[in-house]
Amino acid sequence: GGSLTLDFNFNDSPQLIDLYYSNSDRFEVTVARPDGTVLGPVAYDPNGLSLANGQAFDQYLQIYNANDNKGDADPSNDQPDIFLFFKAGAPAGMWKITLKDADSNANQAFDAWSAGDGGYFSSSLDTDSRLVGSPGTARGAITVGAYVTRSISQTIGGPASFTSPGPTADGRQKPEISAAGYYLYSARSSDVDGEHGTIGTGENAPTDSTHYTGLAGTSMSTPVVTGATALLLESNPGLTVDQIKSRLTTYAVKDLYTGSDPWNSRLGFGKLNIANAINQNGGGLAKFTISGRVTDLQGRTAVFPWIRQETGKEALG
Repeated sequence: GGSLTLDFNFNDSPQLIDLYYSNSDRFEVTVARPDGTVLGPVAYDPNGLSLANGQAFDQYLQIYNANDNKGDADPSNDQPDIFLFFKAGAPAGMWKITLKDADSNANQAFDAWSAGDGGYFSSSLDTDSRLVGSPGTARGAITVGAYVTRSISQTIGGPASFTSPGPTADGRQKPEISAAGYYLYSARSSDVDGEHGTIGTGENAPTDSTHYTGLAGTSMSTPVVTGATALLLESNPGLTVDQIKSRLTTYAVKDLYTGSDPWNSRLGFGKLNIANAINQNGGGLAKFTISGRVTDLQGRTAVFPWIRQETGKEALG
């Protein structure tokens, strides 16, 4: 029972607030502008999203309190959704969003996000969970966190400051795995401009910024896992998505930063160790000793025998 008011600071151009709550709950929502003008209350209507202008609206705001039907075969994906759409010219200042209990059930947790610039919640905050965004929340995705391997300011080995913590809003453990994502360097094209690649400073800087450039992000750690997954499939092309996830997470590395719990909200089930995953994949890798002809600068030739050695169970070093 009762009510809860969320304070939302609006100082630039926020676009929307999206608040999902439990199927076992029903809320009414009222929104007060900085000058005290109130819009609402708006009761839950499962078909409310079909109304083009919202269930309540004025010159600055549209309010919906409706069922978000995902249109898939799993009805558990559908949730009550309070959606606030801010229009151009909405006044800056403190907006107050009041949720009032509208049923006799015990209230459950809810999750709210804002999009756009210059808007943020200043009450009822949780910045340490449920921040993984789409498409990382997809059930079939391998969702990747990022940890630090090179930095002058962040802890080496720890989660990168930008890597989003899970779980998902419905409690699924995302990310599943983590990989290096701060800073990563590679060859720099002579055609690159300043918008492509970041030349760090201090310990973040490459020793040769002419031929190398760097980036940081889960947009870096994710390709690392993508390439590692390709190697895993090369060793066993018949693996399913679930089997790939299992290999990557079961044989991941645990350390001081992942902790001893099975899952970490920012680093998943551990740090990627593709060598370990491949070796546990049934058969390991074939190893070869290759010999041939070598000619030095004076034209002298040394011939080595061709030797092939295959060890299906050999562990990677």
